[in-house]
Amino acid sequence: MKNKILALALSICFAVTAFAGTPVEDLITEYETAPGAKDFKAAGAAMALGRTFLRKHPIAPLADDIDEMLILRMQKTSPEVQEHFVADLMEVMKDYEYFGKQETRQGIVDVYYLLGEDQIVHELIVYNPNIYALNCLRGNMDPVDLMKIHKPVKDK
Repeated sequence: MKNKILALALSICFAVTAFAGTPVEDLITEYETAPGAKDFKAAGAAMALGRTFLRKHPIAPLADDIDEMLILRMQKTSPEVQEHFVADLMEVMKDYEYFGKQETRQGIVDVYYLLGEDQIVHELIVYNPNIYALNCLRGNMDPVDLMKIHKPVKDK
């Protein structure tokens, strides 16, 4: 009987761990229902469309390595919600490595990444503070391949 209870408890622990998201994924889940927030998620077959979108941006060299895309736009939320969102985002980003600033058509963005124990980048985060847009790109990317998207921001 004790073995059955132990097995059940371990199963529950593994199930909770399997459904736990990354810090940014949890943040997106928390804010996606805020009034004015817009979210987009693509995985599986929907990533065919997602990769087409990615190939039009500086992230294009990594498009084939991205298996899931989560986008949260907070531009049309209230200033109070935006303030809380930014504070929560900055707290969450402490768990990520900062890659640097990138210049895009939508302005300068901050890029972060989450490196797994296997030394593979499993999550790439692109945040545009001007329009409160958070992009979470998940997959298996070689850290060396990040240099394919690196274009230093020019001094103005």
